[in-house]
Amino acid sequence: MCVLSEHDSGMLEHGGVGQPCHGPRCRHSHLTREAVQKLVHDGILRYVPGSGRNVAGYTYGRSWKAIPSDGVKVMQLV
Repeated sequence: MCVLSEHDSGMLEHGGVGQPCHGPRCRHSHLTREAVQKLVHDGILRYVPGSGRNVAGYTYGRSWKAIPSDGVKVMQLV
């Protein structure tokens, strides 16, 4: 499967800018479907909407979550 950078997946999703998959202009990586599924599950990748789950892109989004610590809840970036 094609694995795009955060920038390139955004260009494909929002700008319709195609990403060549072979030849000298191909600048993304390729992983097995199983590897991509695990990385999507772990939150490292996400499927690019409209790709039919055939293209994934890196996501660097993190969120603040309340985590218990020594009997109190603290905010942690996860």
